[in-house]
Amino acid sequence: MIISGIIFTGCEKNPEAEVETTTEVSTEEASKEPVKEPVKEPVKDTQSTTTTPTLQLKEEEKEEVTMYKDGSYSQAGTYQSPAGAESVNVSLTVKGDVVTGLTVTPSAQNETSKKFQGLFVAGINQMVVGKKLSEVGSFGQVNGSSLTPQGFVSAVAGIKAQAQN
Repeated sequence: MIISGIIFTGCEKNPEAEVETTTEVSTEEASKEPVKEPVKEPVKDTQSTTTTPTLQLKEEEKEEVTMYKDGSYSQAGTYQSPAGAESVNVSLTVKGDVVTGLTVTPSAQNETSKKFQGLFVAGINQMVVGKKLSEVGSFGQVNGSSLTPQGFVSAVAGIKAQAQN
C-alpha cells in the first residue's frame, strides 16, 4: 500500500512557494521499493487575481467622518408639568461629534417648576459635556428633577436634527 500526499507551504503569501511531495510506503512494500525523499517543486500561481490599488493618505489629510456638524446650536424643549406646559432652553456646542459646551436656561412660569429646573441645570452639565452627542439620550431624573429632563431631551432631539451631517 502506498500513501501519497502534497504539502503546500506559504502559497497565500508567496506565489513562488514550494510544494513538498512526500510518499509513504508500508513496511511490507518497504523491502520492495526504496523510500523516496521529499521533493520540492516550485508552484506557479494558476489563479487569476486582481489587485485594487489603495490610496494612502498622510495623517493630516485623513478626514474623520462625523455624524454632526461642528457648531453651536440652540433649541427650546417643552414638557408637561402638573402646573401646565413648561419649557427649557438648551444651547450646546459640538466639535467632532462631542458635546464641548452646554447651557440650559430655565424658563418655567410656575414656582415649583422653576425650583426643579434650577436643580436640573445644576446637575446636567456633568452628564452631557464630554460625551458624544449621539449618546445623549433620555434621563429619568437629574438632581431630583424628573420632568425637566423630558424638555431637555426634546430640545436635544431638535439640535441633533439641526446638526446632522
